[in-house]
Amino acid sequence: MEAKMDSREARSRWRDVLDRAGAGEAVVVQRHGKPVVAVISIGDYEAVREQLEDLRDLRRAEAVLREIERDPSRLVPFEELDAKYRKLDAEAEDTEDEGDDRPTALPD
Repeated sequence: MEAKMDSREARSRWRDVLDRAGAGEAVVVQRHGKPVVAVISIGDYEAVREQLEDLRDLRRAEAVLREIERDPSRLVPFEELDAKYRKLDAEAEDTEDEGDDRPTALPD
């Protein structure tokens, strides 16, 4: 269920708006007859936020897929990336091993 109020009424009945939203009823606040905001319970907000994040992730994935379909030459096989990063990791380890072997003095 959903309640609708103009902004003046919502301001004057703010406690009622919060009570209704907290009880699970959405309160849509209108300005000049057009909805501008909805007040909903924190539980509903958290559920909607999770769904919105999932939707945004899906849209990003679809955009990447479209880019891949548009220009597949930019793809790099996993094996090539894996070899590249293994080599970088090995080089980083070698650099760490070449460091100064003298003990470090601890501050007083």
